[in-house]
Amino acid sequence: MAPLVIGLEGVALLATCAYAAFGAVAAILDGGSDVVGGWGITYAAISSTVSVVVWRTMRGHHDRSGLVVAEATQWLAGAVLGLGMLVGFAVALVLDRAATGNAARYVEPTLVLAACAILALPPVRMIRTTLVELLEGAADPEVRAAVDDAVAAVRAALDLPEALTRVTKVGPKLYIEVDFVVVAGWLVERSDLVRRQLYDRLSALPHDLWLNVEFSTDPFWVA
Repeated sequence: MAPLVIGLEGVALLATCAYAAFGAVAAILDGGSDVVGGWGITYAAISSTVSVVVWRTMRGHHDRSGLVVAEATQWLAGAVLGLGMLVGFAVALVLDRAATGNAARYVEPTLVLAACAILALPPVRMIRTTLVELLEGAADPEVRAAVDDAVAAVRAALDLPEALTRVTKVGPKLYIEVDFVVVAGWLVERSDLVRRQLYDRLSALPHDLWLNVEFSTDPFWVA
């Protein structure tokens, strides 16, 4: 459920950027937008300030799940759009009072268009992550690297052979399977030791861990 919600938020955010960009392009083609007064600057300032405060609060939240990150991204988008409007209104007002012709009418839609271009990347990444996770694709490179480091550390500590590791992330759940080819006479007690050390290292990851560690003397079963 979590990946789907994140994906929908990404689609909504991307649609918001597209709508704002369409409006900005339409305004530019229509000869720019009217120069607003102090009320517009005040509104943009309050809007961007509130968005920044909420974004920073959520960013510092102890829960760093995908849902919280997605919600924080939406507030960041609001802050950037609000800042683009604020700067645009202020510059347009200055140019209008300086009697620079129609240049002031193009400032605000141009800055909004630039802000939309910047904001397009986060929702695209959110949608991509959702598609990968729903299709049970590989985890992010950072997660994969952390898992590989943990496996390598346990192998070095216990003098274990090379392992085959599979990592899949679906929402908050992280599925890890580690397969070893061991020598004949391998003890069950040592298997438990390997599992315990791997779990102790991997449980530090900020995900719901599902760990499966297999041992076999036949390489056919580790493939």
